[in-house]
Amino acid sequence: MPFRPDFFIVEAGSPTKIMLVVEAKLGTDSKEAGESQLKQFMLAMSCPVGLLVTPTQISIYRDTYTERSEGSIERMGPYPVPSNWAVAKAVGGGGARELEFEQRVRSWLEQVSSSRTVKGLPREASDAFDSYVIPALSSGLIRGSGPAIRESN
Repeated sequence: MPFRPDFFIVEAGSPTKIMLVVEAKLGTDSKEAGESQLKQFMLAMSCPVGLLVTPTQISIYRDTYTERSEGSIERMGPYPVPSNWAVAKAVGGGGARELEFEQRVRSWLEQVSSSRTVKGLPREASDAFDSYVIPALSSGLIRGSGPAIRESN
């Protein structure tokens, strides 16, 4: 099955221009595969920024456009999740865990979008978010790639 990111942020008024792609991974065992798939998707869609979120870490990916391969996408992080982050807490058991985690990540992204800040991150992570993630979130629309996710407008 082809890779579909959990969320992507599209430019307002241009639903085909993806400004940020987000992959939420509840398990750390699939993190490496998720990273490669995220980079390949970024290249295929000419997306400049990616975000890989797990319950304990966040990595930001930035395409430097130095070549047309995964080698041009640099990873910033991984950074520890914000100390006040409740996204991964109280995630239930069973098959719904991944979906619940994705929904919590989306809610967090919506909060970041409206407040234009992320509290509780180390300075280096905060600088990276300010430079790459927040501009995309504040000027774009969050879209989910799965049918269970409600779109925000």
